Amino acid sequence: MTGVIPAKALSLMNVPRTYKQKLKDMEREGIIEQVRVKNFNHVRLVYYMKPYDEISGVFASDLRDGFYESYSAYGMLARKNCLHGSETRSVRAIQNAEAYMFMHAAGLACSLCERPNLIAEDHLDMKNAYYMSYDFKNAAQYEDKVVLNPKGGMKEIMGSRVIGLAATQGGIYSVFVQTGDAARWQAGAEIRMRIHIDAMLAKKMEFPKKPCGLIISDDYESLSRLVDPAIELRYKAKAAVRQLEESYEKVYALPLTADGKKLFEVMSRPGWERIIREASFGRQAAQAGQMAVDCDLYENGTYTLNFCAPDIMRLRRFLAYASSDTEHRYRITCFDFQKGMLEKASHGSCEIKSGPFEKFLKIIEPAVGKIR
Repeated sequence: MTGVIPAKALSLMNVPRTYKQKLKDMEREGIIEQVRVKNFNHVRLVYYMKPYDEISGVFASDLRDGFYESYSAYGMLARKNCLHGSETRSVRAIQNAEAYMFMHAAGLACSLCERPNLIAEDHLDMKNAYYMSYDFKNAAQYEDKVVLNPKGGMKEIMGSRVIGLAATQGGIYSVFVQTGDAARWQAGAEIRMRIHIDAMLAKKMEFPKKPCGLIISDDYESLSRLVDPAIELRYKAKAAVRQLEESYEKVYALPLTADGKKLFEVMSRPGWERIIREASFGRQAAQAGQMAVDCDLYENGTYTLNFCAPDIMRLRRFLAYASSDTEHRYRITCFDFQKGMLEKASHGSCEIKSGPFEKFLKIIEPAVGKIR
């Protein structure tokens, strides 16, 4: 479905050792090859394209309708772009595969035969599903806008960085993958994409939900540059923040790790934010929303933000208060794997209190179910 398999994304699978061993066997058999692009190892098929009538009979039980055609149209192109395309195309092919594997590991329906069809009459209300950008662009009637660069006079594509769309019972998420500064954030591109997604959801859902942003990063601590209140000094991060703020009320951020995948499993369950908030603060959390500062708890002169629900736009506003308010104390509670990023972003303006993620999953298991 993705054309390539980034080696680092294999750690998201429940038994990664099994997948790695199978890939070694397939490499010895000459089915796949492992190559290195931009310091990232990834796997791609060596040879696949035999005439469809030759292979359809042999693999009839495994080759579902649409898989061959989908790979021919998109997988082969991603495979080629990954190794021979421009830097932007190469990185996007890898990011696309990472996001797909992340969602597959989190239990979302990703393949053609499992998920609702965006073109047909199917609705998105019942099943957690993930769609890559080419899946929903046609349904959303979205086309990249071509503009004239005023500096060089050359035409360039004003494209969104949305890599996919996750439709879950816990929310609708426009998915971004952050890998350094490989792609530019372009003015207006994310707003155009959001407008088209809203229009599509209005047709595909009986009760349409507002989409949120979701950034998946292979370098979680680097996301501190998006939430640091002093970010205006750095242009690329400033442009990204502005695009996200204008397009989405909430933007969540997760690491491309097994912990990030498990937290997204929680985020795909109904009422997940309330469950996390109440598990963290109990009935005291009801005070949130009554405060001048957007937080989850105010007690004894201290504002507390619970970043276990990892909304980076909300975090950024909280840090702006913390860096300028000398009359109150500020505290952030988080999971252990989030602590490094928060310390880097807060510059000591907040007390950071972290707890073990796996222990928290046990606490909320009665409410959200078992997380794999």
